[in-house]
Amino acid sequence: MSTRCIITLSSNSGICHVYKHEDGYLSGIQRLLAHALPFAWPLPRFEADDFAASIITADRTDPSVPPTTRGGARPIPHDWHPESIADIDYYYYLCPNPDYKHGLRAHAANSVLITAFSMEYGTPIFDADRALYTGFRRTHLLTIPLHKFLSRSSKALDKLQAGPART
Repeated sequence: MSTRCIITLSSNSGICHVYKHEDGYLSGIQRLLAHALPFAWPLPRFEADDFAASIITADRTDPSVPPTTRGGARPIPHDWHPESIADIDYYYYLCPNPDYKHGLRAHAANSVLITAFSMEYGTPIFDADRALYTGFRRTHLLTIPLHKFLSRSSKALDKLQAGPART
C-alpha cells in the first residue's frame, strides 16, 4: 500500500503543490528533499516553483529508489486545496523562515521551514460549495528549519510519526 502525501511550497514567487504517490512518510520525504536540494537554487534563495520542480526531478532520478517505482511525484494545480484529495496520509508545508537572519554564521538551510501533519480520515464527504472533501483531521507533527529536518535520524522521524505511546 502506498503512503501518499502532498507537499505545498509557498514563497514570494507563489504557491506550488506536489502530490507524491508513495514514500510520503517522514523519512521518505527527508530522503526526497535531501536529493532535491542540488536541483534547486542554492539556499537561502527559495522559490516555490523552482523547488517543486527540483522535488519532481529528484523523485525521478533518486538512485536509492528502484527505477520501476520512480516518478510518483506530480505537480497539481496552484488553486487546489490540500483537503480535496481524500486519501493522503501526510501533508507537508515548506516556506521561508521569517526568523532567518542572513550572516556569516547563518546556516542557509535555516532559511526554509518545514511543517508536517499526519492526516486521519473519517468518512470523506464532498462539500460542493468549497469543492473539497471534509471529514478528516490533521495532527501537527513538527515545524522546524529544513536543515534540522534533514539531519534527524530516520529512527527519530519514525518515532515522531508513530505519535505518543498509548497506554
